[in-house]
Amino acid sequence: MNIFKREMRGNLKGLLIWCVSMFALALVGFGEYGILMNSDDPIDFDEMMNMMPRVVQLMMGLGKYIPGTTDMISVNTADGWYVCMFVWCALVAYIHAALLGADILAKEEHDRTSEFLFTKPVTRGAVITPKIFAGMLNALFVTGTCGLAAAAVFGQYMDYGKIAATITGMYITALGFFFFGLLMSAVFTGKGKAAGAAVGFVGLAYGSGVVIEALEAEGTLRFLSPMLWFDSIAVMFDGMSAGLIALAAVLIAACTAGTYALYQKRNLHS
Repeated sequence: MNIFKREMRGNLKGLLIWCVSMFALALVGFGEYGILMNSDDPIDFDEMMNMMPRVVQLMMGLGKYIPGTTDMISVNTADGWYVCMFVWCALVAYIHAALLGADILAKEEHDRTSEFLFTKPVTRGAVITPKIFAGMLNALFVTGTCGLAAAAVFGQYMDYGKIAATITGMYITALGFFFFGLLMSAVFTGKGKAAGAAVGFVGLAYGSGVVIEALEAEGTLRFLSPMLWFDSIAVMFDGMSAGLIALAAVLIAACTAGTYALYQKRNLHS
């Protein structure tokens, strides 16, 4: 039995829905910039932004400081618009990854297929590994869809290298949420509990990221929130931090090790 193919087939319908949703969001969000800025009476989004409280700005992906300065990036510029839209696309990618990780093992017990699957002449580890690779590929498809849509409609305003770098950062962060969700599926026996914990972690990362940005402009506390590890504005101006890549690798490794250890001890027949 090819578990990888089985997992990809099982996720195909959901994957298509997520990819289509991501493509539509990115296409409309990024594509709207050219329409609004090329109109006869372009809107001054900076003026609108300045009317909002600082926290609300940050919640919407606005009001971010250019790294190394105390200047906020203008939403009227291509870079500023991209940074704003990136936040919303990233949230979709991260929620998808977290839910996918939480579901990938829990669904076997929920659908009562675990007894059949784990009575095959394979170890539990040999079942988990191809499921992980399938999940990583699913996350890549969703983030890649965002990148393709952004490049298609925003490439004329921004260097493709910047788009590729930020989408790479998005994928690495999505993997962090995926593996955390995977760990939750090994910790909790209920499918809903694992999903709730995984999405809750995304919400916590988002909320803490807003608070950190509201408190300081230097970005020295970025490491405290996965949402800010590869924030688009930081990646665009400074590239991806080697230290934060290492931190993401530690999170992924710890969640992976915990998943294997806990699932080996799981009583699947309770």
